[in-house]
Amino acid sequence: MYMASSDLKSLFFGIIAAVIATIVWSYSVILTNFQFGLISAAVGFIVGIGVSMGQKNPKPSLIVLSIVLTLLSLAVSQFLIVRHIVNQNSLSFMQIPLIVDPSIFLDVVVRSIQIEPITLLFWGISLYLAYAVVAGIGKKDEAKENLAKK
Repeated sequence: MYMASSDLKSLFFGIIAAVIATIVWSYSVILTNFQFGLISAAVGFIVGIGVSMGQKNPKPSLIVLSIVLTLLSLAVSQFLIVRHIVNQNSLSFMQIPLIVDPSIFLDVVVRSIQIEPITLLFWGISLYLAYAVVAGIGKKDEAKENLAKK
């Protein structure tokens, strides 16, 4: 399967943006002991900007990439936050390691969302922003062209 260089740029910048967003979101919660919904929602915006770098027109594959990277970023952030809370408040034999089996990772994330379901609202906003940023690529250029024609 062949990928255009602009698609590889989108993948590269999207991954970088997802890592940055994960660090910003998880450490803002860890350092303040408070979840700011606006910052979690910004994860999708940051990832969307990363994916859209180097693109002039939206493609369905880039929208999917933006949403998937945002979801991964949110899940990893949630795991890191829960891991920090558990490790700070538990005995040494109950510590959660940084690298775990995927089923344990998923279990930790799902249980934390069950305890605090408002998280899903912020995740939904973040995923929408990931979609909207990438879907909006080229809209400004399109508007300028329409104005120029009139």
